[in-house]
Amino acid sequence: MTWTSKSKDMGIIDPPTGHGSTKAGVAGRAPGISSITFIPSELFGASARCLYLHLVNPALVTPESIMISRLIEQHVDDTSKYFAVLSSADSFKDYAKSYFSGTVAAGIAYLTMIADGYVWAGHFENEKKAGPGKGNTGSTKAPDFVFARSGHSDVALMESKGTRSETAGAFDTSVEGGYVDQVNPHLGYAIGTSTASHGFSIGAWMTSTTKAEINVHHTDPVTVAPSVGGGPGTITSVQRNDFATAFSLAHSPQLAEQVRAGRIDGPYVPFIGFQWQGYRWLAGGGPRWTPRPYEHDTLEYLYGPYNYFAHFAVERMRAETVLRFVSDAEMPESALELTPMPRDLRERTRFEESQSAVFPDGLAVIGPGADANIEDWTYLRWDTVKAKMFQAG
Repeated sequence: MTWTSKSKDMGIIDPPTGHGSTKAGVAGRAPGISSITFIPSELFGASARCLYLHLVNPALVTPESIMISRLIEQHVDDTSKYFAVLSSADSFKDYAKSYFSGTVAAGIAYLTMIADGYVWAGHFENEKKAGPGKGNTGSTKAPDFVFARSGHSDVALMESKGTRSETAGAFDTSVEGGYVDQVNPHLGYAIGTSTASHGFSIGAWMTSTTKAEINVHHTDPVTVAPSVGGGPGTITSVQRNDFATAFSLAHSPQLAEQVRAGRIDGPYVPFIGFQWQGYRWLAGGGPRWTPRPYEHDTLEYLYGPYNYFAHFAVERMRAETVLRFVSDAEMPESALELTPMPRDLRERTRFEESQSAVFPDGLAVIGPGADANIEDWTYLRWDTVKAKMFQAG
Protein backbone atom coordinates (compact mmCIF):
# COMPACT_ATOMS: atom_id res chain seq x y z
CA MET A 1 0.00 0.00 0.00
CA THR A 2 1.28 3.47 -0.90
CA TRP A 3 2.52 5.53 2.05
CA THR A 4 0.01 8.38 2.31
CA SER A 5 -0.82 9.03 5.96
CA LYS A 6 0.72 6.66 8.51
CA SER A 7 3.12 8.37 10.94
CA LYS A 8 6.52 6.70 11.15
CA ASP A 9 9.07 6.38 13.93
CA MET A 10 12.85 6.28 13.61
CA GLY A 11 15.10 5.71 16.60
CA ILE A 12 18.60 7.08 17.12
CA ILE A 13 21.09 4.26 17.62
CA ASP A 14 22.05 4.27 21.29
CA PRO A 15 24.44 5.63 22.27
CA PRO A 16 25.22 8.36 19.72
CA THR A 17 28.95 8.77 19.24
CA GLY A 18 30.60 11.84 20.79
CA HIS A 19 33.83 13.44 19.58
CA GLY A 20 36.00 15.61 21.80
CA SER A 21 37.65 18.86 20.78
CA THR A 22 40.44 21.07 22.06
CA LYS A 23 39.47 24.06 19.94
CA ALA A 24 38.53 27.39 21.48
CA GLY A 25 34.93 28.36 20.84
CA VAL A 26 33.64 24.78 20.78
CA ALA A 27 30.97 23.99 23.36
CA GLY A 28 29.59 20.65 22.21
CA ARG A 29 26.06 19.28 22.37
CA ALA A 30 24.66 15.75 22.38
CA PRO A 31 21.28 14.95 20.79
CA GLY A 32 18.45 15.80 23.14
CA ILE A 33 16.11 13.22 21.63
CA SER A 34 16.17 9.45 21.17
CA SER A 35 13.75 9.16 18.24
CA ILE A 36 11.71 11.15 15.72
CA THR A 37 8.15 10.77 14.38
CA PHE A 38 6.98 12.13 11.03
CA ILE A 39 4.23 11.84 8.44
CA PRO A 40 4.67 11.67 4.63
CA SER A 41 4.13 15.39 4.00
CA GLU A 42 6.82 16.28 6.54
CA LEU A 43 9.41 14.03 4.93
CA PHE A 44 8.43 15.07 1.38
CA GLY A 45 8.58 18.77 2.29
CA ALA A 46 11.86 18.41 4.19
CA SER A 47 13.46 16.48 1.33
CA ALA A 48 12.29 19.03 -1.24
CA ARG A 49 13.69 22.01 0.66
CA CYS A 50 17.00 20.23 1.33
CA LEU A 51 17.58 19.63 -2.38
CA TYR A 52 18.05 23.26 -3.24
CA LEU A 53 21.51 24.69 -2.62
CA HIS A 54 20.82 27.55 -5.01
CA LEU A 55 17.66 29.43 -5.93
CA VAL A 56 14.94 27.59 -7.76
CA ASN A 57 11.98 28.70 -9.80
CA PRO A 58 8.88 27.71 -7.78
CA ALA A 59 7.22 26.63 -11.01
CA LEU A 60 9.67 23.71 -10.84
CA VAL A 61 9.01 22.94 -7.18
CA THR A 62 5.79 21.04 -7.69
CA PRO A 63 7.24 18.64 -10.30
CA GLU A 64 10.28 18.12 -8.06
CA SER A 65 8.03 17.51 -5.07
CA ILE A 66 5.93 15.10 -7.11
CA MET A 67 9.07 13.23 -8.07
CA ILE A 68 10.21 12.99 -4.44
CA SER A 69 6.82 11.94 -3.15
CA ARG A 70 6.32 9.39 -5.90
CA LEU A 71 9.86 8.11 -5.44
CA ILE A 72 9.41 7.54 -1.71
CA GLU A 73 5.74 6.70 -1.19
CA GLN A 74 5.76 3.68 -3.51
CA HIS A 75 8.49 2.02 -1.46
CA VAL A 76 7.25 2.64 2.09
CA ASP A 77 4.21 0.85 3.53
CA ASP A 78 1.26 2.66 5.09
CA THR A 79 0.80 0.23 7.99
CA SER A 80 4.02 -0.31 9.93
CA LYS A 81 4.96 1.87 12.92
CA TYR A 82 8.57 2.11 11.85
CA PHE A 83 9.99 3.86 8.80
CA ALA A 84 11.72 1.51 6.39
CA VAL A 85 12.34 1.30 2.66
CA LEU A 86 10.86 -1.83 1.14
CA SER A 87 12.77 -4.26 -1.05
CA SER A 88 10.79 -3.01 -4.06
CA ALA A 89 13.29 -0.11 -4.23
CA ASP A 90 16.09 -2.59 -4.94
CA SER A 91 15.23 -2.47 -8.63
CA PHE A 92 16.53 1.11 -9.00
CA LYS A 93 19.52 1.66 -11.24
CA ASP A 94 22.73 2.59 -9.39
CA TYR A 95 22.41 6.33 -10.04
CA ALA A 96 18.77 6.27 -8.87
CA LYS A 97 19.70 4.33 -5.73
CA SER A 98 22.23 7.01 -4.82
CA TYR A 99 19.77 9.84 -5.51
CA PHE A 100 17.04 8.07 -3.54
CA SER A 101 19.12 7.36 -0.43
CA GLY A 102 20.73 10.80 -0.45
CA THR A 103 17.43 12.65 -0.86
CA VAL A 104 15.63 10.67 1.84
CA ALA A 105 18.62 10.89 4.19
CA ALA A 106 18.81 14.69 3.89
CA GLY A 107 15.12 14.99 4.74
CA ILE A 108 15.48 12.65 7.73
CA ALA A 109 18.54 14.56 8.98
CA TYR A 110 16.61 17.83 8.69
CA LEU A 111 13.66 16.37 10.62
CA THR A 112 16.05 15.08 13.28
CA MET A 113 17.51 18.55 13.77
CA ILE A 114 14.15 20.32 14.09
CA ALA A 115 12.86 17.61 16.43
CA ASP A 116 15.92 18.36 18.57
CA GLY A 117 15.00 22.04 18.89
CA TYR A 118 16.72 23.63 15.90
CA VAL A 119 14.55 26.02 13.89
CA TRP A 120 16.40 27.76 11.05
CA ALA A 121 18.75 26.24 8.48
CA GLY A 122 21.02 27.56 5.78
CA HIS A 123 23.27 25.75 3.33
CA PHE A 124 26.90 26.02 4.41
CA GLU A 125 27.97 27.49 1.07
CA ASN A 126 25.33 30.21 1.29
CA GLU A 127 26.32 31.02 4.87
CA LYS A 128 29.88 31.67 3.71
CA LYS A 129 28.50 34.40 1.44
CA ALA A 130 26.15 35.92 4.01
CA GLY A 131 28.58 37.37 6.54
CA PRO A 132 32.20 37.87 7.46
CA GLY A 133 32.69 34.28 8.66
CA LYS A 134 33.86 31.84 5.97
CA GLY A 135 34.50 28.80 8.14
CA ASN A 136 37.89 27.15 7.95
CA THR A 137 39.21 28.36 4.59
CA GLY A 138 42.06 25.87 4.85
CA SER A 139 39.68 22.92 4.65
CA THR A 140 38.68 21.53 1.25
CA LYS A 141 35.61 19.77 2.67
CA ALA A 142 32.48 21.21 4.26
CA PRO A 143 29.19 20.07 5.84
CA ASP A 144 25.79 20.36 4.21
CA PHE A 145 23.96 22.73 6.56
CA VAL A 146 24.19 25.31 9.33
CA PHE A 147 21.39 25.19 11.94
CA ALA A 148 20.32 27.72 14.59
CA ARG A 149 18.13 27.51 17.71
CA SER A 150 15.87 30.11 19.26
CA GLY A 151 17.54 31.88 22.18
CA HIS A 152 21.07 30.86 21.12
CA SER A 153 23.58 32.95 19.20
CA ASP A 154 25.86 30.08 18.18
CA VAL A 155 25.15 27.62 15.37
CA ALA A 156 25.50 23.91 14.67
CA LEU A 157 26.96 22.33 11.55
CA MET A 158 25.29 19.26 10.04
CA GLU A 159 26.30 16.69 7.45
CA SER A 160 23.82 14.07 6.23
CA LYS A 161 24.56 10.54 5.06
CA GLY A 162 22.34 7.72 3.84
CA THR A 163 22.59 4.11 2.72
CA ARG A 164 20.36 1.22 1.73
CA SER A 165 23.11 -1.36 1.37
CA GLU A 166 25.95 -0.92 3.86
CA THR A 167 26.26 -2.96 7.03
CA ALA A 168 25.83 -1.16 10.34
CA GLY A 169 29.59 -1.12 10.94
CA ALA A 170 30.50 0.13 7.48
CA PHE A 171 27.87 2.85 7.62
CA ASP A 172 29.01 3.97 11.06
CA THR A 173 32.44 4.51 9.53
CA SER A 174 30.87 6.62 6.77
CA VAL A 175 28.92 8.74 9.25
CA GLU A 176 32.03 9.17 11.41
CA GLY A 177 33.94 10.28 8.33
CA GLY A 178 31.30 12.92 7.70
CA TYR A 179 31.88 14.33 11.15
CA VAL A 180 35.68 14.10 11.16
CA ASP A 181 36.28 15.31 7.61
CA GLN A 182 33.40 17.73 6.96
CA VAL A 183 32.08 19.01 10.30
CA ASN A 184 35.03 19.06 12.70
CA PRO A 185 37.43 21.19 10.60
CA HIS A 186 35.00 24.14 10.75
CA LEU A 187 34.14 24.01 14.46
CA GLY A 188 35.20 27.04 16.44
CA TYR A 189 35.27 29.16 13.29
CA ALA A 190 32.97 32.02 12.36
CA ILE A 191 30.48 31.11 9.66
CA GLY A 192 28.15 33.80 8.33
CA THR A 193 27.43 36.04 11.29
CA SER A 194 27.88 33.42 14.00
CA THR A 195 30.29 30.84 15.40
CA ALA A 196 30.01 27.10 14.82
CA SER A 197 30.20 25.80 18.39
CA HIS A 198 29.16 22.18 17.71
CA GLY A 199 28.05 19.86 14.99
CA PHE A 200 26.45 16.60 13.88
CA SER A 201 26.85 13.97 11.22
CA ILE A 202 23.45 12.32 10.86
CA GLY A 203 23.05 9.13 8.89
CA ALA A 204 19.90 7.32 7.81
CA TRP A 205 20.68 3.60 7.93
CA MET A 206 17.99 2.12 5.66
CA THR A 207 19.43 -1.32 4.89
CA SER A 208 16.72 -3.11 6.89
CA THR A 209 13.36 -3.43 5.11
CA THR A 210 11.48 -3.38 8.43
CA LYS A 211 13.11 -0.75 10.63
CA ALA A 212 15.46 2.03 9.54
CA GLU A 213 17.59 3.77 12.18
CA ILE A 214 19.43 7.04 12.65
CA ASN A 215 23.18 7.05 13.30
CA VAL A 216 24.53 10.23 14.93
CA HIS A 217 28.08 11.41 15.52
CA HIS A 218 28.28 14.70 17.43
CA THR A 219 30.50 17.09 19.34
CA ASP A 220 30.80 15.69 22.85
CA PRO A 221 30.05 18.42 25.43
CA VAL A 222 31.97 16.51 28.11
CA THR A 223 35.30 16.28 26.30
CA VAL A 224 35.77 19.75 24.83
CA ALA A 225 38.00 22.58 25.95
CA PRO A 226 36.34 25.53 27.75
CA SER A 227 34.84 27.93 25.24
CA VAL A 228 36.81 31.16 24.92
CA GLY A 229 37.15 33.88 22.33
CA GLY A 230 35.38 36.89 20.95
CA GLY A 231 31.77 35.73 21.29
CA PRO A 232 29.44 33.73 19.01
CA GLY A 233 27.83 36.65 17.14
CA THR A 234 24.26 36.50 15.82
CA ILE A 235 22.18 33.92 13.93
CA THR A 236 20.78 36.55 11.54
CA SER A 237 22.51 35.14 8.46
CA VAL A 238 21.08 31.65 9.07
CA GLN A 239 17.58 33.08 9.56
CA ARG A 240 17.88 35.18 6.41
CA ASN A 241 19.13 32.23 4.35
CA ASP A 242 16.39 30.05 5.80
CA PHE A 243 13.71 32.46 4.60
CA ALA A 244 15.42 32.89 1.26
CA THR A 245 14.86 29.16 0.75
CA ALA A 246 11.29 29.46 2.03
CA PHE A 247 10.54 32.36 -0.33
CA SER A 248 12.16 30.46 -3.19
CA LEU A 249 9.77 27.58 -2.63
CA ALA A 250 6.67 29.67 -1.88
CA HIS A 251 7.11 32.82 -3.96
CA SER A 252 9.83 33.40 -6.54
CA PRO A 253 13.58 33.03 -7.16
CA GLN A 254 13.82 36.81 -7.55
CA LEU A 255 12.54 37.52 -4.04
CA ALA A 256 14.68 34.73 -2.62
CA GLU A 257 17.81 36.15 -4.24
CA GLN A 258 17.04 39.61 -2.86
CA VAL A 259 16.44 38.31 0.67
CA ARG A 260 19.66 36.32 0.52
CA ALA A 261 21.55 39.39 -0.70
CA GLY A 262 19.98 41.59 1.99
CA ARG A 263 18.07 44.05 -0.17
CA ILE A 264 14.70 44.34 -1.91
CA ASP A 265 14.74 45.70 -5.47
CA GLY A 266 11.77 47.55 -6.86
CA PRO A 267 8.97 49.50 -5.15
CA TYR A 268 6.78 46.55 -4.17
CA VAL A 269 6.47 42.76 -4.05
CA PRO A 270 3.12 41.09 -4.86
CA PHE A 271 1.71 38.32 -2.70
CA ILE A 272 -1.43 36.29 -2.27
CA GLY A 273 -2.60 36.07 1.33
CA PHE A 274 -5.03 33.68 3.00
CA GLN A 275 -6.01 32.22 6.36
CA TRP A 276 -5.43 28.61 7.35
CA GLN A 277 -5.21 26.82 10.69
CA GLY A 278 -5.81 30.10 12.54
CA TYR A 279 -2.83 31.88 10.96
CA ARG A 280 -2.29 34.19 8.01
CA TRP A 281 -0.09 32.91 5.18
CA LEU A 282 1.65 34.35 2.13
CA ALA A 283 2.45 32.86 -1.25
CA GLY A 284 2.78 33.96 -4.81
CA GLY A 285 4.87 33.95 -7.92
CA GLY A 286 4.00 30.94 -10.03
CA PRO A 287 1.17 29.92 -12.29
CA ARG A 288 -0.10 27.54 -9.62
CA TRP A 289 -0.71 30.50 -7.27
CA THR A 290 -2.59 32.58 -9.83
CA PRO A 291 -6.34 32.89 -9.10
CA ARG A 292 -8.52 31.17 -11.65
CA PRO A 293 -11.99 32.38 -12.67
CA TYR A 294 -13.97 30.03 -10.44
CA GLU A 295 -16.90 31.14 -8.36
CA HIS A 296 -15.92 30.04 -4.87
CA ASP A 297 -13.14 30.85 -2.42
CA THR A 298 -11.57 27.42 -2.53
CA LEU A 299 -8.05 26.25 -3.17
CA GLU A 300 -9.06 25.53 -6.73
CA TYR A 301 -10.07 29.18 -7.08
CA LEU A 302 -6.92 30.38 -5.38
CA TYR A 303 -4.33 28.13 -6.95
CA GLY A 304 -5.94 26.43 -9.88
CA PRO A 305 -6.64 22.67 -9.84
CA TYR A 306 -4.25 20.64 -7.72
CA ASN A 307 -1.76 18.48 -9.51
CA TYR A 308 -0.74 15.54 -7.33
CA PHE A 309 1.13 17.34 -4.56
CA ALA A 310 1.02 20.23 -2.16
CA HIS A 311 2.07 23.86 -2.39
CA PHE A 312 4.32 25.91 -0.16
CA ALA A 313 3.49 29.06 1.83
CA VAL A 314 5.14 31.15 4.56
CA GLU A 315 3.55 32.44 7.76
CA ARG A 316 2.77 36.10 7.26
CA MET A 317 4.01 37.69 10.53
CA ARG A 318 7.43 36.04 10.30
CA ALA A 319 7.69 36.72 6.58
CA GLU A 320 6.91 40.40 7.12
CA THR A 321 9.56 40.58 9.84
CA VAL A 322 12.16 39.34 7.37
CA LEU A 323 10.93 41.64 4.60
CA ARG A 324 11.03 44.62 6.97
CA PHE A 325 14.57 43.77 8.00
CA VAL A 326 15.73 43.42 4.40
CA SER A 327 13.90 46.57 3.26
CA ASP A 328 15.53 48.77 5.92
CA ALA A 329 19.24 49.07 5.14
CA GLU A 330 19.82 50.88 8.44
CA MET A 331 18.79 47.95 10.63
CA PRO A 332 21.70 46.29 12.46
CA GLU A 333 22.21 42.55 12.08
CA SER A 334 20.91 41.96 15.61
CA ALA A 335 17.56 43.58 14.76
CA LEU A 336 16.09 40.49 13.10
CA GLU A 337 13.96 38.84 15.78
CA LEU A 338 12.12 35.67 14.83
CA THR A 339 10.40 33.07 16.99
CA PRO A 340 9.51 29.47 16.15
CA MET A 341 5.99 28.50 15.14
CA PRO A 342 4.03 27.08 18.10
CA ARG A 343 4.49 23.37 18.57
CA ASP A 344 0.76 22.85 19.11
CA LEU A 345 0.05 24.26 15.64
CA ARG A 346 2.50 21.83 14.09
CA GLU A 347 1.00 18.92 16.02
CA ARG A 348 -2.57 19.98 15.24
CA THR A 349 -1.81 20.23 11.54
CA ARG A 350 -0.27 16.77 11.58
CA PHE A 351 -3.38 15.37 13.28
CA GLU A 352 -6.05 17.25 11.33
CA GLU A 353 -4.52 17.41 7.86
CA SER A 354 -2.23 14.49 7.17
CA GLN A 355 -1.33 15.80 3.72
CA SER A 356 -0.03 19.11 5.11
CA ALA A 357 2.81 20.13 7.39
CA VAL A 358 4.08 23.21 9.23
CA PHE A 359 7.78 23.58 9.94
CA PRO A 360 9.08 25.53 12.94
CA ASP A 361 10.53 28.37 10.87
CA GLY A 362 7.14 29.23 9.31
CA LEU A 363 7.27 27.33 6.02
CA ALA A 364 4.16 25.26 5.37
CA VAL A 365 3.34 22.43 2.99
CA ILE A 366 -0.36 22.79 2.23
CA GLY A 367 -1.80 19.60 0.84
CA PRO A 368 -4.76 18.96 -1.46
CA GLY A 369 -6.98 18.03 1.48
CA ALA A 370 -6.76 21.53 2.98
CA ASP A 371 -9.06 23.32 0.54
CA ALA A 372 -12.08 23.22 2.85
CA ASN A 373 -10.12 24.98 5.60
CA ILE A 374 -8.60 27.83 3.60
CA GLU A 375 -10.45 31.13 3.63
CA ASP A 376 -10.24 34.89 3.25
CA TRP A 377 -7.75 35.00 0.40
CA THR A 378 -6.65 38.36 -0.95
CA TYR A 379 -4.11 40.16 -3.13
CA LEU A 380 -1.38 41.94 -1.16
CA ARG A 381 1.63 44.14 -1.86
CA TRP A 382 4.75 44.62 0.20
CA ASP A 383 5.72 48.30 -0.07
CA THR A 384 9.52 48.38 -0.05
CA VAL A 385 9.79 52.10 0.77
CA LYS A 386 7.27 52.07 3.62
CA ALA A 387 8.31 48.56 4.70
CA LYS A 388 4.69 47.57 5.13
CA MET A 389 2.13 45.21 3.63
CA PHE A 390 -0.93 46.68 1.91
CA GLN A 391 -3.99 45.16 0.29
CA ALA A 392 -3.69 45.51 -3.46
CA GLY A 393 -6.40 47.59 -5.06
